[in-house]
Amino acid sequence: SKVRLTCRRVRGEIEIVVDDDGPGIRDDALERIFERFYTDRPHQGFGQNSGLGLSISKQIVDA
Repeated sequence: SKVRLTCRRVRGEIEIVVDDDGPGIRDDALERIFERFYTDRPHQGFGQNSGLGLSISKQIVDA
């Protein structure tokens, strides 16, 4: 699917929105998605979904 990035200034800060046509994130997973090694697809096996992508992305944004 296509990924769309939108940037805008909001009250003196920069807001970055990432949007796609994927299935989205379940409500019950929203609080955990930035935890290191968290994945909602453990059945896909080791190496398929390490659970590091969003954790690393958050660390970069927070830096």
